[in-house]
Amino acid sequence: MTEFEALTDSELDELDEFLFAQMEAGRQTMLLGAAHGFYTAELCGPQPMPFSDAIDLVLGEAAFESERQHRRLRALLGRLWLEVEAQLDAGEDFEPLLHQIEGDDGQPQTLFADWCLGFIDAVENSEAWQERLASDSPPDEIGSPEQLLEQLPASVTVALTPIVTLSYRGLWEAQQMVLKEGGELDEQDALDLPAVFRDEVAELTPQQVQTMIDLIGPCVLRLDELNADWRADSDAAAQMPVRVDKIGRNDPCPCGSGRKYKKCCGAAANDPGA
Repeated sequence: MTEFEALTDSELDELDEFLFAQMEAGRQTMLLGAAHGFYTAELCGPQPMPFSDAIDLVLGEAAFESERQHRRLRALLGRLWLEVEAQLDAGEDFEPLLHQIEGDDGQPQTLFADWCLGFIDAVENSEAWQERLASDSPPDEIGSPEQLLEQLPASVTVALTPIVTLSYRGLWEAQQMVLKEGGELDEQDALDLPAVFRDEVAELTPQQVQTMIDLIGPCVLRLDELNADWRADSDAAAQMPVRVDKIGRNDPCPCGSGRKYKKCCGAAANDPGA
């Protein structure tokens, strides 16, 4: 495992402020919690993307004051990736990067939606994750939030259930806030949160929501275990030598021009001045 220095609170705040400002400016940037969830899904998944690509996706179209700031923000995001990787490698405890605020009742309230939505974004847009889920054999019925911990060894689908449910719960809460403030929901809201899920998450009690938040760590570690063999196969395939057939000078050019290779791309390849 690569040596790294864990991010300090001030560095996390710096990342948080930068990503939030870029998101507010409409630059397709992930918030810090979403980035942590996205990284987690990649690293505990069946085939993680290169971390440089993950950084690009988090930053989106971010605008930087200078090249130095660009390098610094990428370095901070790289260290965040390594922190997630280190927690998974340790395999003892995993803590999602969740923010807490004071609720209307004066009690602490955990903000889970960004992290969970970032995680699910990675799952939905990964061919490897989709292939892994298609191969899964989930039980016919998944139990209540209180029963999920006993079912975790069963399948990837079961281990994903708390994160998926919390994602829909977060969308539901956001939509309820819009309605409370006198706004209206549009067609996209219905696509984001289909009726079948809306009804299910609306019935969750605060205690059940907290139970699922507490399950995120164990679920992530279980997903990491369940996907370990897939990652190993992926690593082995990536290390296999690639066989490249030699193109004969008189063979048809692979570019599809219909000309012989020596009269087409082969001529350019053999011309030092090309």
